[in-house]
Amino acid sequence: MDTLELFATGRRAPTRYIATIHDSGGERGLLVDTAEAEGVQFAPTHSETTARLAQILEPGLAPINPLDAWGTGNDFDRIYRDCLLALDADPATGLCLFVSDLWPAGDIGSTYVDVALEIQPRLKKPLAFLANLSSVASDELTSRLREARIPVLMGTETGLRAVRHFIEYCEYQRRRAAREPEPAPAVVEPSQVADLRGELTEAIGPLDEYSSKRFLRAYGIPTPAEVIAASLDETLKAAERIGYPIALKTAAGETHKSDRGGVRLHLKDAASLSEAYHDLEARFGPRVLAQQMVSEGVEIILGLVNDPQFGPMLALGMGGILVEVLKDSRLLILPTTRAEVRETLFSLRGAALLKGARGRPPIDVEAVVNAALRLAALAADLGGQIAALDINPLIALPTGVVAVDALIVPM
Repeated sequence: MDTLELFATGRRAPTRYIATIHDSGGERGLLVDTAEAEGVQFAPTHSETTARLAQILEPGLAPINPLDAWGTGNDFDRIYRDCLLALDADPATGLCLFVSDLWPAGDIGSTYVDVALEIQPRLKKPLAFLANLSSVASDELTSRLREARIPVLMGTETGLRAVRHFIEYCEYQRRRAAREPEPAPAVVEPSQVADLRGELTEAIGPLDEYSSKRFLRAYGIPTPAEVIAASLDETLKAAERIGYPIALKTAAGETHKSDRGGVRLHLKDAASLSEAYHDLEARFGPRVLAQQMVSEGVEIILGLVNDPQFGPMLALGMGGILVEVLKDSRLLILPTTRAEVRETLFSLRGAALLKGARGRPPIDVEAVVNAALRLAALAADLGGQIAALDINPLIALPTGVVAVDALIVPM
């Protein structure tokens, strides 16, 4: 509710930093500790702001942010008014928080509200109140503030968490507004796009791995050498063309081939390939995919999710057979940028693997970014006809990436 109240005003923070004003040193200390835990940062005040606060405050009060402005209580309405205006005018301030419990007894809380309503038309940044002890906040005072579109955040922890959501959203929108347009990383001929659209339109279910990868190759996403075969003889001939070792997979349309034993890896010769083929044939049928083995690397998942509200979104995370267990992935609204994809990669919990772990070399991060942007280009052309697309895994190597499995689900 605190988050919604901040957003509902329509005002947005121009920086990621907050300025706060208090009438209690103890509550200021509580707010500082909680802000650190919640990842909320205080604005580093400009020297002119510090000098102005020093002129306003009573002797003995430090002109710093967060600011405890309560001294003797004499002329406190003027002091709080002028301090708020000084904090609001500082270039680093994105949001001002007036921290007060708004007690129903006495006239202090009422005066705070009067001050806020008086200066509101002059403020350049959003202003919100925060009540540490929300259960005692006066309904009358909070109503007066809310009627004037000044949010009242009910609680230190929830209020600061709402502030973080608000600040992060505003920062995200500033980055999106300022970013340079990204050139399309892959150019597909209009006739080829039309052919791919036609295939999606005619599909009566999910495309198999081989067909799905043809879409990826069209947009420049690397895939391993592979051949569809329908007999042992065709499989052996395919392996000779590709070169051992071979990965052999059922091509019977299974969506979780590894879970059902439909994948056999590191087949080094015709004998092991024949044994694997007979096993898959007996359980799934004769149609198989013979595929070049790819070197071990970091397994990434790339994909598209067609959200009813936001349209096609790019999924990016740590992949492999444990992807549904680890749940280490993020979604990016499209269109996106190289910088956003790279930042998202390094925000994953498994990001240490990208830099090299336990003696392994670091991966080619830019190759992962390129693959993600090529998938975004595919979404721009075909996203309206795709309910979901998974590349899992995309093997990230020290030089380059390879999409070793893929699935496209048409709308």
